[in-house]
Amino acid sequence: MPTLIPKVLKTDDETVLLRDGITAAFFLPPPLEATAAALQNAFDRYLAHVGLATLRWASVGAHAEEFRPLNAKSIERCRAMLSVEAARGRKLTAFRLLDGRTDGDAPEHGVSVIGNPIDAEEPLESNLLEFYFPSTTISTPESADVFVSLLLQLSEHLPIRYAYASPALHWAEVAESEGLLAARRVAARYPGFDVSFNEVTRSDLGANTRGARWLTWLGPELVGRVGGFDRISMLAAADIHAVKLDRGVLLRAGRVPEIGDCNRGIDTPHLRALAAFLEPVTLFEEPALLHTAFADEEPTRLREWERRFLGDSR
Repeated sequence: MPTLIPKVLKTDDETVLLRDGITAAFFLPPPLEATAAALQNAFDRYLAHVGLATLRWASVGAHAEEFRPLNAKSIERCRAMLSVEAARGRKLTAFRLLDGRTDGDAPEHGVSVIGNPIDAEEPLESNLLEFYFPSTTISTPESADVFVSLLLQLSEHLPIRYAYASPALHWAEVAESEGLLAARRVAARYPGFDVSFNEVTRSDLGANTRGARWLTWLGPELVGRVGGFDRISMLAAADIHAVKLDRGVLLRAGRVPEIGDCNRGIDTPHLRALAAFLEPVTLFEEPALLHTAFADEEPTRLREWERRFLGDSR
């Protein structure tokens, strides 16, 4: 998967505003304490994969307001937060580790966790584990296979409700509005790029998906809602292949991700077929994006992007 966009730099201090990469997001059922051990396992495996020296900045704690230089103490604090006892005792568990020249740069590598106990006032809420990878991770069909194997290892023990992995536009947290506005412009040309604000989306997703992405995990409830594995297996005719998991299924829309290019007429047939299949279980007018510069409070603009593979903007 080639790099399709340059780094977008702010003119004042050269903060990386936007970059293409890969997002892998896993939505898990609360309470956090029930998945704490699995999250710690995935966290440790990710750190072993990227190497501690790759990550440079840490925001640790639900009330953290800034990134600080990452050190061994930061890692131990994150691990401690993922103990069953700590997860049980906190109203909100949150941390985020990123790379970048400066704190807040749009990341190539990163990991974040945000989760809480069951909240009766938030019945749609999921807990979130999210990983970032550079786009160079997938450069050939063979490297795509290796990447899928890595994600299956990272998610091995997670009780996934829904998850996805996709080429994505990673934006700078320190310049949210500018970053998401830049993402809107790039996403309008390249439909295969994901744009997300999943730490907010987790509160609204419920038993739904975010639509067609290269890799899609469906947990048991979603498998039932789409008609079961027999119906899922029919997607093979569109070169969308399903892998049965202990708890659900993984859908792979082509061996390598589709990006597409509206300016050059490059289509995304796998994503179009998957979008039609997932439409009944897709969250539209996603509040997390509607109320940001990506959609700028315009539902029609957001619907056009969310339905880009469906050929309409209802």
